[in-house]
Amino acid sequence: NDNKLYGQYFHVGENYLDDVNFYKDWEYSICDDHADYSYSYQGNNSDGPIYNVYHINYYKTGDWTENPNISFVATNADVGVWMNTDNPDDLISYPVNMYVYEVADTIKDDLSNLNPTDGIIVDGNPSDQMNYVGYSAEIIENVAKFEQIFVPLASADDEHDYITLKAAKKYFLAIFWPKGTRYYQTVDNHYSGITRFFYPEQILSFRYGDYGDGPSFYGISRDIGSWAMGFKSKFIIKTKENTLPENTVTILQNPVNNNLNVKIDFENTIKKATMVIHDINGNIIHIKNIYNMKEIEESFDVGNLPSSTYIFTIFTKDKLLSKKFIIQH
Repeated sequence: NDNKLYGQYFHVGENYLDDVNFYKDWEYSICDDHADYSYSYQGNNSDGPIYNVYHINYYKTGDWTENPNISFVATNADVGVWMNTDNPDDLISYPVNMYVYEVADTIKDDLSNLNPTDGIIVDGNPSDQMNYVGYSAEIIENVAKFEQIFVPLASADDEHDYITLKAAKKYFLAIFWPKGTRYYQTVDNHYSGITRFFYPEQILSFRYGDYGDGPSFYGISRDIGSWAMGFKSKFIIKTKENTLPENTVTILQNPVNNNLNVKIDFENTIKKATMVIHDINGNIIHIKNIYNMKEIEESFDVGNLPSSTYIFTIFTKDKLLSKKFIIQH
């Protein structure tokens, strides 16, 4: 309907490449700020899997402070595309279909108790393991290899042009590749010095397979497909009411060159607060929690950010305060 594509059925790990044609050359590297790349591929002479395949990114969102006037949303699914052709200048045109699922709290963070054959029907029957929350359906045309593309996301009910992300939750971002295509590599997630994807506690690109000795998780992509994939998130302040006192935050030096130094002084000791550095459009650059504090000084490395105006926001469970600062190099 309305020229939009909807996921009807989704399984984690039902259709995996067999052990003969698929292997990994080296392991994924994981850290808080970004992940290095892994390289994997299927046998060159193979026609590819005989089933449809979903390439899945797994996200665990940070445990930020829950405030009714603050929202973290995913506005785009970021995709870097490439194509295995003889001519490196070939442009790419291809449909991109992505689906977002919120994973149940009963599933462990390492996914060790995930049942990979339990699917989800998104048009009525709920799953005990995950809930369908959004999608993207876009035709990309004449795109250069390795170009970063921001494919817009929509909520599952089509009410919003974003997906609201909750604190301390697990998410799957799945991109659909039709059967019969070969798989090569995946790369995640550092882009232009800014964490463009949602700033997480953990990022994994994985593919599920069980070859008799327990499940394994592999990062994969395909010969026309994603070499980078992830959320582009934004920070939304719904109202400027219920603000903290102006002297709660002091920017110790403004303009800033390489380090943003901030002094924070609450009227009373707070149990938990969240600090966010974002640009004027709400794109998230850094998130950090503080606990059981009244006064503290924090320093943030911003030397890799381009010269521009940015915003430092701190919020508790019921109040917030934002202050602008300028980066000049």
